Amino acid sequence: MAKLRIEKGNGKKDFLPMTYGHRVWIDKQGNKQDQVKWHFKEPNSLLSLYGLDLIANRSNDTVLIVEGEKTADAARLLLPDYVVMTSQGGSRGANRNDWSALKDKSIIIWPDHDQAGEDYAKDLIEILYEIGIQSLHKVIVPTNLPIGWDLAGLVPQECLTEQQNSQINNEQPFTVNEYLNHLLNNAQAIKKPIKVAMPSGYKFYADGLYYTNPSKNDALPIKICDPFTLLGATEDEHGANCGLYIAWTNQNSGTEHAYSIPRSLIHSNGNEIAATLEGKGLACLIAGRKLLLNFISQVRINILLRSTHKTGWHHLNNQALFMMPNGNVIGSPSQKK
Repeated sequence: MAKLRIEKGNGKKDFLPMTYGHRVWIDKQGNKQDQVKWHFKEPNSLLSLYGLDLIANRSNDTVLIVEGEKTADAARLLLPDYVVMTSQGGSRGANRNDWSALKDKSIIIWPDHDQAGEDYAKDLIEILYEIGIQSLHKVIVPTNLPIGWDLAGLVPQECLTEQQNSQINNEQPFTVNEYLNHLLNNAQAIKKPIKVAMPSGYKFYADGLYYTNPSKNDALPIKICDPFTLLGATEDEHGANCGLYIAWTNQNSGTEHAYSIPRSLIHSNGNEIAATLEGKGLACLIAGRKLLLNFISQVRINILLRSTHKTGWHHLNNQALFMMPNGNVIGSPSQKK
């Protein structure tokens, strides 16, 4: 396929997709057409990324995603150390593209400096984590750049001077390349968005977790426990010892706590889980013990965290990782257990 970019005299532009292939259709005169040629039509499948061919010879380089083909062309000249790619279809077309080739890649998103750019980046974050990437960062575009600015535009001199003034030991204004690389080096790490599928009838309010019987129209909410945050599902490197990882603040002292609730305990009478949480400052109501067990057994979260009870070497997805006593992991900065 190909895409034609047509610049108009009024500053606007048109994009015309073309696809080579076999097509059968009825023309305006009512005649059947059956031809293999270039057609002014998008392919029926997901669209290909612009710059997909560059990955073949640069599989280990960081991928930089920008918005639009023109911006990608400019970024490749300015930032040759990165594999610059973009999707087809503009800021609203991210989900119409095939991103699977970026699986296990390290990626940086550089959005345009407008709301459409932020919306595009938000869509990308969700899509990229769904395919499984190694790491994801996003450039924080300075507010003093013009609205609508992208990497195909000029960097105003005042931006270079302002950046220089913030560097105590730098007597000369930044060059454009120094400025852009400074923004890239300070890109913000983006965590995988948490998605929680709540069991029927359960809901978090400001003061805690509640259950309302969905089969009764006049049912009142029953409080189960004080508020907590769902952080992810846990299991060890063998896919066993599954749990639900939560965090909360002790309402009395303000102490922060985190705990992986063993899922095996949902088949107990409920006292052990409630007693453990209560002992760590998460108040659990006696009347809500069984409701708490049902919640833990049914809630689903898209974040999977590997857990271990020992320091030293571990293997995860064919990667060797070293667990430090403080919980940090050497080998993959995104993996903290």
